Amino acid sequence: MKFLKSLFRKTPRDGSDNASDVAMTGTLPPIDLSRTTRPVRSEGNGEKKPRVGKITLYMLLSDMKIRSTPEAVVGPLLKLRNATGINTQSDLMMRAAPTGGSLAQQEPPALTSRFASIIAQLSPVLPMSALQKTFKPWWGDGPRPIREEMDRRADEASAKCLEYVKKHAESGNPASVVACIDEFASRTHMMNVGHVKGNIIDEEIRKKTPLVMAELGGYTGYSAARFASKQREVAGNKHSHYFSFEYSPVFAARVREMVEFAGLTDQVTVYVDAFSEQYEVLRGKTVDMYFIDHEKSVYLSDLKLIIGSEALAPGSVVIADNVGLGAFQGVKNEYLEFVEASPQFSEVRHTVYMKREDMMVPDLSVATFLA
Repeated sequence: MKFLKSLFRKTPRDGSDNASDVAMTGTLPPIDLSRTTRPVRSEGNGEKKPRVGKITLYMLLSDMKIRSTPEAVVGPLLKLRNATGINTQSDLMMRAAPTGGSLAQQEPPALTSRFASIIAQLSPVLPMSALQKTFKPWWGDGPRPIREEMDRRADEASAKCLEYVKKHAESGNPASVVACIDEFASRTHMMNVGHVKGNIIDEEIRKKTPLVMAELGGYTGYSAARFASKQREVAGNKHSHYFSFEYSPVFAARVREMVEFAGLTDQVTVYVDAFSEQYEVLRGKTVDMYFIDHEKSVYLSDLKLIIGSEALAPGSVVIADNVGLGAFQGVKNEYLEFVEASPQFSEVRHTVYMKREDMMVPDLSVATFLA
């Protein structure tokens, strides 16, 4: 949408010079609503008619490397993305700063101030009904499956995934195993952190160089294969180890099998049972990084066990997956409330695109332990 581009143009269309005002205050000039559509040729007769393109706020925020955005801004952005259809990536990325620089080079307060201003000006012209995003869950239009049915489907997908990896991946090659699981998950509904969030966590591992890592929830072994391999890579000649805690004996067996196939048996130890029954094995160790991706109802209680176990040191990182979608739908998230309010943690939320829900969600929490 061209009116968004004009917001950051060095010389506005009306000839006035408000670029300095934007740079100084973070406020935006009034939006000319006459430019909220763009002409395109319709099929057949060549007649031009206005239409709205597709907004790509996921790409926009991702490219701008926004790592921490207040939910007061993220929420309206999500609604805006779902209510309008403007390809803002090039419009804003190319003309973001009055100096012509990249918006990513500016300080986060300026970013959030500008986005808040955009939302404040756009919200009144959008009907509230259009701001309510609805999405189709993976089970379709019918009632949500009972827990037993969901567990059965998860088990079935896990078993098929392991078979697929053994058939198509290269034994002893973690990268091949991870790529194969990603390929399988792209065609089958499966619990999987995936390559988008996986890349974010890979980067956290690269920055932290954790010698001791622990995951809560192993499922089929994707996270163990991916992150243990990355851990070993960044550790170099230093000894490192990855602990995987999986409640289900069936899934734990598959994690072990996947880890063995990937050639990481010496790098990964798998424990079977609830983390609350097994966490004592970490006592006396300093765990540099935790990855939490298991039963959502015990995220907070397990985090408190982690804190109480004295296995954290200043700088230790706790990463929690799937924290955002429920919050977006108005569901209280006690884990996030605790982490955000705790003086013991400094938390960053990563906003990622959720393909199944077709929306952008602040879904990956990275919390650094302070003391």
